[in-house]
Amino acid sequence: MSRETLSGNYATRRLIAKDVPISKIPQYEKLAKKKGHKAYWFRGRGSRIDAAIAALQDGTWKKALGKDHPWVIEHKTSGKLTNRRYERIYNFLYSKYSQDLPIKYSDRVSVYHRS
Repeated sequence: MSRETLSGNYATRRLIAKDVPISKIPQYEKLAKKKGHKAYWFRGRGSRIDAAIAALQDGTWKKALGKDHPWVIEHKTSGKLTNRRYERIYNFLYSKYSQDLPIKYSDRVSVYHRS
């Protein structure tokens, strides 16, 4: 067996806990200080569909695209977007959230240590 198989990959070696409720994040932050780690890293988990819809509703899609993006500029000048633009923004957000969800849209997290 290779060393990679025995020890797991980089992310697996750093995994502390999986599918932790959001409410327990402060406990894990205290635990990190107690164990001497600089910090724990929280990767959001949950529904990408719900996250993309919520980002469209609360306006954070503008921040995800960037202030110089043509769709954001179009929204600023005209005040609204076409249905096709909303669909394309939704698809962009859905693909962006394929790895990590922002904590505010997730219902659980995976915890990794950084140090």
